[in-house]
Amino acid sequence: MQNYSPRAQSDGIKSADLNSPNELSAEEYNSYSGAAIGGTVLMLLPVAYFDGLLFEVVKCFAVSALVGGGLGAYLSLRKDGVGEKVNELGADVLNAVDNLGN
Repeated sequence: MQNYSPRAQSDGIKSADLNSPNELSAEEYNSYSGAAIGGTVLMLLPVAYFDGLLFEVVKCFAVSALVGGGLGAYLSLRKDGVGEKVNELGADVLNAVDNLGN
């Protein structure tokens, strides 16, 4: 039986030399989440285009979330300049969403 505890997952993430989401500050976690959202949105348009211009939007969103969101989340956990830039993008995505209501 595999161990799916938060600690086991955190140890696996650390072994890949990534930051653990469990140890991020609230601000860092928000930018990590924003990077996943931003990656999803960035992938949605090309996936929709290649899938017949919004053919089966739900499928396009799912593919975008898995590929773009997963890539955004992974990149934002890196401990280098790439991680910093992706986290800046994530923070920008969240700020843009916050500003929509204003």
